[in-house]
Amino acid sequence: MVLLDAGTQERFANLFPAYPSRNLPAGKGLGARTEAVAENALIAIVDDDRWMRGSLERLLRSAGLTTQTFASAEDYLNASNYDEFTCIILDISLPGMSGFDLDRLLAAEERRLPIVFVSANDEPEVRQEAVQAGAVAFFGKPYEDNSLLNAVHTALKLAEIKNQ
Repeated sequence: MVLLDAGTQERFANLFPAYPSRNLPAGKGLGARTEAVAENALIAIVDDDRWMRGSLERLLRSAGLTTQTFASAEDYLNASNYDEFTCIILDISLPGMSGFDLDRLLAAEERRLPIVFVSANDEPEVRQEAVQAGAVAFFGKPYEDNSLLNAVHTALKLAEIKNQ
């Protein structure tokens, strides 16, 4: 479920072509507008579930995107390349610091990145907190591959606009 408000959706509607398939050859399917962004993008995947991290990593790599995975928010914060990430796919329920806690910490440090939240807890109050946190999107697990790829595509474009 993508959580962009109607105005943002309309503003970016022509920028984000749908992904035709999860089985895209590397570097294909992003559209000419974001090829350069995707080529230089580094996407952090923060999820305590090893299977989910691997699944997300394979999905994004099938779309030609570069990823780095972390089992916790603390692992992400301790990464030597912490400043190089373009966006984050972030689980909400993590051991130690939660996904929402990490988002608040990044905001307090003025290091906020576009975030796509994922969670096994797909309750309305969790979705509402994700919206209030400014998420690009929130997905309950399991997620639909093409929808998640489109949300990451949106996050990459928002990161590009922010850095202009």
